[in-house]
Amino acid sequence: MSDFKVIRGEELELRSPVAIIGFPTVGLVGSILASYVTKTKKMKYLAGITSGDLPPYTLIQKGEPFPQIRIYGLRTRKRPDIVIVTSEVAPKPEACYGLTHTILEELKELGVTKIVALEGVADYPDSSYVVCGTDPETLKFAKKNGMKVLEEGLVRGMTGIMLFEGKEMGMDVLAMLCPANANMPDPRASAAVIEPLSKLVPSLKIESEPLLKEAEEMENKIRTEVQNNVVHNDNQQIYG
Repeated sequence: MSDFKVIRGEELELRSPVAIIGFPTVGLVGSILASYVTKTKKMKYLAGITSGDLPPYTLIQKGEPFPQIRIYGLRTRKRPDIVIVTSEVAPKPEACYGLTHTILEELKELGVTKIVALEGVADYPDSSYVVCGTDPETLKFAKKNGMKVLEEGLVRGMTGIMLFEGKEMGMDVLAMLCPANANMPDPRASAAVIEPLSKLVPSLKIESEPLLKEAEEMENKIRTEVQNNVVHNDNQQIYG
């Protein structure tokens, strides 16, 4: 099992916090949304996780260096408070077990008993959100709010490990499988997650417009590049 080092940040007394996990999977759905929430809500940096098994880099924010994986906290007006775990890096398969266990231990220390893990997927043809988890009542609530419950299938990576490890630790872990573009970052898919996620975490109050604007700008840029390539190709001459 890989060795992971925990770096302590600020202290924050949290009340029945819910954790949202956002790592870079299909469309970077979780990473984009987690980064957006932490910046918009000006969340406090509580801890970081690093390891020799992770790519060697530091994230610079407001002139300060932060490790590859970060944990942020937010006191809300109404319970539950919110914890976010995020990163730009997808760990190697052999590092997933140790990292997942380290994250769960840190969340447990913060008082977290409920986790929502965001997992981008490209396998579902419609816009429905598919969920699976460890608590029947949470699954029943998700289904009542328009989400399909996965009865049979595979959940890969850290999210998959978190489901059975979290269950063993007595934690309510829900994996939300979010349809997204598999070929590029998808802020539009991240914006679409906000509504169903806010049903699972009522104290998460956030607007989706900035992410939709980012998606529109990205789509316009791609459209322009495609049009320029078409014009360039049409103007090429072929010499025999």
